[in-house]
Amino acid sequence: MTPQRLHAELLEELMDMSKTYLLGVMHDSTERKNTYRISSKENKYIQFLADMIHKMGHNAWTYREGKTREMYVVEFSKKVVNNTCYCKRTAKD
Repeated sequence: MTPQRLHAELLEELMDMSKTYLLGVMHDSTERKNTYRISSKENKYIQFLADMIHKMGHNAWTYREGKTREMYVVEFSKKVVNNTCYCKRTAKD
């Protein structure tokens, strides 16, 4: 196996792990028409999620919600988790 092929396989595996992690986090997300939003009091965590989405080749934007609130949000397109089964649980589940 060539070094390039090994690198490509490792990168693909990391992408799958990142997508899986993101799907787990999305159980606490807010769904909009074209985006998902994840919020947290920890700005470092929000930056971590945004960086992970950027490394997956997609765009994500972060912002602080309100002037006085210590709440940070990362928002990203639904295309990030496109072609992946995701079922949000309801109160009945």
